[in-house]
Amino acid sequence: MNKIKTFEDYVKDGILTNNEFDITEVTNLESLKSIYFINDEYIAIEQLIRTRNIEAIKASLGNQSNTGEYLEILKFEDQNKKGYIVTVYDSNALEQDPQVIKVYSF
Repeated sequence: MNKIKTFEDYVKDGILTNNEFDITEVTNLESLKSIYFINDEYIAIEQLIRTRNIEAIKASLGNQSNTGEYLEILKFEDQNKKGYIVTVYDSNALEQDPQVIKVYSF
């Protein structure tokens, strides 16, 4: 019997499939923020991630424009307990699986 993949499964698979950090294990995956995806705002979001201030990420981001597209910002640790932040795109499109945008070393 095939197991139904969860959002977390898709995120872990995306991290492990294409990563520049030699990540072999994803642990302690935790959501920091879930917002509607607006392409023009992504650069500002990346700037917040690069500051490594998790509280600013949690508090500063937010929009109300329902685009049918979503941005998830999560943190996790690798097999060596090194921290990372990952951005994930998702959408209401029926055939769209969540896609990892980028993994940031934390």
